[in-house]
Amino acid sequence: MKWSPKQQEAIFDRGHNLLVSAAAGSGKTAVLVERIKGLLLEDQIQLTEMLIVTFSNAAAAEMREKIANALQAEMEKEDCGEEKRRYLRGQLNSMHKANISTFHAFAMEVIRRYFYLIDAEPSFRICDEAQKSILQDQAMEELFREEFAEKRPEFLKFLDWYATGKSEQDVKDMISYVHNFIQSIGEPFVWLKQAYQDLKADEDTFKTTAAWKYREEQKHQLLELALKYFRRVYDRVEEEGLETLLPKAKADLEAVEAIVQGTPDQMTPSAVKFTVFTAGKADKEAYAEVKEEITALRDR
Repeated sequence: MKWSPKQQEAIFDRGHNLLVSAAAGSGKTAVLVERIKGLLLEDQIQLTEMLIVTFSNAAAAEMREKIANALQAEMEKEDCGEEKRRYLRGQLNSMHKANISTFHAFAMEVIRRYFYLIDAEPSFRICDEAQKSILQDQAMEELFREEFAEKRPEFLKFLDWYATGKSEQDVKDMISYVHNFIQSIGEPFVWLKQAYQDLKADEDTFKTTAAWKYREEQKHQLLELALKYFRRVYDRVEEEGLETLLPKAKADLEAVEAIVQGTPDQMTPSAVKFTVFTAGKADKEAYAEVKEEITALRDR
């Protein structure tokens, strides 16, 4: 197989960490298999000394199969000497002990092997989604029973703020959502406490936080998107020669431009009074052909 210069670099580069980023279907698996084969044959690194992890069981199985096929093909070459063949056969025989798996499977193997160092039960197992949902629901019900029994003012105020009607289900859903969200963060409760401190800060302090920065970035992105849509509306009205609608499209565009270019306090959609987009008699027929497109742009 003919490799590109970048693929050759990924296969043969040695002596330091290497990060390869490539699109789907670009030959990442083939390159990795070739690199592993090189490590086995040229660097004499045993397959059992390597850690090869991927994201799915199917991908791990495919990787295992391709490595085995590559070693088998190498053994079947006419110029493969007996010593090399013996070495390759040993690598194939050790394939069942090689760490070729998903990230999760490797992590489980480490915990099972060293459970006594982290005070874990040797018979632990991974909770499936159905069990997790049941356990979370039970924990939530127990939490609310305890809180209702104690009638703490903080809890009752919390319900007053966030519960709707006579049901506390919205609050439970909100707690579950926040819990699930923070699980994707390295130090979830450290992050949550910092976010709480940011949100309770005074205005000047809040404007120095990541939350404020994110809010401003989102606001500007959405306003720029709105500006793009209104420019498109103006262009379409102009292209179609809708003279009675052109001043209205221009008024809307200028109103949004004024918000984007204004001070933060002025950047609010409530400051804009959009025009009623009704075509004059001369443009009614022509407007009917593009009305759906223009209406969709303005609605966005």
